[in-house]
Amino acid sequence: MTELKSGKMKNAYEMMLVKMSKFNEWERNYMQNLPVQKRLEQFLILYDLSLDSPKETIERMHKEHLQSLIETKKILKKAEKKRVIK
Repeated sequence: MTELKSGKMKNAYEMMLVKMSKFNEWERNYMQNLPVQKRLEQFLILYDLSLDSPKETIERMHKEHLQSLIETKKILKKAEKKRVIK
């Protein structure tokens, strides 16, 4: 049972790495192929949104985003340690 469970964990971890890699490549290609005008428009939309949002809301959302990144990194490190050990 333990072997099966660790095998599933390894497969899930490796599948997540593949999916993340594919997404990162797609995003990179998307941004490279996006016309400069469109990139500028997207930036201005986000900038305008930030002007219309209270500073506290922006800071809270930024903090939540950073905390999510930290938690994700911790999960990935644990999964990688399990994968390397087994």
